Order: sequence, then C-alpha cells, then structure tokens
Amino acid sequence: LRVKFHWAKANVDRCTEEVELLKMEMRWTANFFQHHSDKWRQFAAEAEAKEDVGRACFAKKQAKTWGTLHEQVITSIQHFCLA
Repeated sequence: LRVKFHWAKANVDRCTEEVELLKMEMRWTANFFQHHSDKWRQFAAEAEAKEDVGRACFAKKQAKTWGTLHEQVITSIQHFCLA
C-alpha cells in the first residue's frame, strides 16, 4: 500500500512540475514575441527618421506580425487559466 502511495505521489509531483514548466514556457514565448515586436517597431522608427519608406513599411509589417503572435499567446494563456 505504501509503495502505491509513493508511486501515486510521484506521478502527481511530476504532473505538477510539468504544468509549472508549461506556464513558464508560455510566458517566455510571450516575452520573446513582445521583444521582437518592440525591436521591429524601433527599426521602423529608425527607417522613418531616415525617410526610407520601403524599410519602414517592412519593419512595421514585421512588428505587427510579432505583435499578433504575442496577443495570441496571451489569449491562450488566459483561455487555459495559466496566468
């Protein structure tokens, strides 16, 4: 009986640890996407300052893409109550 208890507790501990790791990984992913969105916004601002329309347009599109990914991750975190 004690062996089964310890086996079950080990399974619970393993699952609890896995959930914590998943929460951290989702936060890391959101931070990664936000970082890239901010970086591309900065590139866009620099390109606009140099009046380089093509680069500014591309950088804005990249910033929007990374920002959308960030929003999707945040929505997923909230949907699964992982916050």
